[in-house]
Amino acid sequence: MKKLVIAAFLATLPAPAYADAAAAEACAAKLEGDQRIIFDATKPLVQPGTDLKAVITEATTNLVMGGNVARDTAEASAKKAGPCLQKLL
Repeated sequence: MKKLVIAAFLATLPAPAYADAAAAEACAAKLEGDQRIIFDATKPLVQPGTDLKAVITEATTNLVMGGNVARDTAEASAKKAGPCLQKLL
């Protein structure tokens, strides 16, 4: 009985969950090059309640500074990745 109570309690704890991970991945499948790099780098940082714009901006800045994303197209690429990441909220 004790194990059942513990299991029931654990089941009620909040767990990270994506609103629609399948839709986000389907959307991301259409992204190209730097857009996909930004999506992949930002995805693990997106949780319910996340300030998505701030997270995308920080991740994109880090990718540019690291030489992983082209500086001249970073903003446009981030804007393309944004709607896919929004599906995770």
